[in-house]
Amino acid sequence: MVEDNFKNSEMSSFIQNNFDVIAINIKGDREVAFNEKLTVTEKRLAKMVKVRYTPTILFLSKNNEVVLRINGYRSVRSFAHALNFVKQQQYKKMVFADFIEAEQVRQQSESKVVIMITIIN
Repeated sequence: MVEDNFKNSEMSSFIQNNFDVIAINIKGDREVAFNEKLTVTEKRLAKMVKVRYTPTILFLSKNNEVVLRINGYRSVRSFAHALNFVKQQQYKKMVFADFIEAEQVRQQSESKVVIMITIIN
């Protein structure tokens, strides 16, 4: 997922311009400053945010509240929905599943081509 969605994706520059990405080893002992008052090891942080396996991607608000959790692998296209959901702060208005459905409907309506053929005798 890291290779597909972060390094080799057309979304790489979008991610770099709009998100701070921090990779955590859920079994690691490196210290992480979660906020101004709390510094913990990677494995302690993983336990705090209930990450038990990888890949798990958490999108946090500026207050370190989880606004979207992605468990497991996602395709580049599916992951793009997640990035747009968070970037547009749609989590304040709807759940992620509703956002994906609305995006699919929007994309389908944009891709429809109407061809009108007039036959003249």
